[in-house]
Amino acid sequence: MALGPTAAVARQKRVQDTKYQPGGMKIIETPARRQLTRREAAARRRIADLRLRLLDLTNRNRLLNYKFADRSRRVVRIIDELSDELLLKLSEGKRLTFKSLPEPGDEPTDDRTDEFILALEQAKRSDEEYLAAVSKAGGRR
Repeated sequence: MALGPTAAVARQKRVQDTKYQPGGMKIIETPARRQLTRREAAARRRIADLRLRLLDLTNRNRLLNYKFADRSRRVVRIIDELSDELLLKLSEGKRLTFKSLPEPGDEPTDDRTDEFILALEQAKRSDEEYLAAVSKAGGRR
C-alpha cells in the first residue's frame, strides 16, 4: 500500500522525532499539546483511577510488606544506606562492598552465672504458672 505525500511526510517526521531513553523505551516527541476535550479529560481521569486500583497496596503485596527473617539466605538486608544513592551506584555499574553486622548480644551476662541457672531450674520445677503452661502445651518439663 503506497502512502500519500502527506502521510509519508508525517511518518518520516515521527521517525525523526523518535528518541530512546537509556532503558531502551521509545519516546516520541510531539509538538505542543492540544487542549483536551471534556470527554477526553474524563477518560484520562478514569484510566488513572483504574491504574491506581490495579496496584495492590495491601499487606498481601510482598514488595511493600516483607518480613525479614534473621537467618534468611535469600535476602541481603542493607542498613544505613540511602536507597536512591544505592540505586544510582548499581545502575552505574559501580562495585559495592558489604560488611556483616556483628552477632547480637541478646543474652544478658547474668543469665550465664551458676546462680541464675540453679534458680531457673528450681523455678521450672516449682513455678505453678510455668508448670500449667507446659502441661497445657503438652510438653515436657
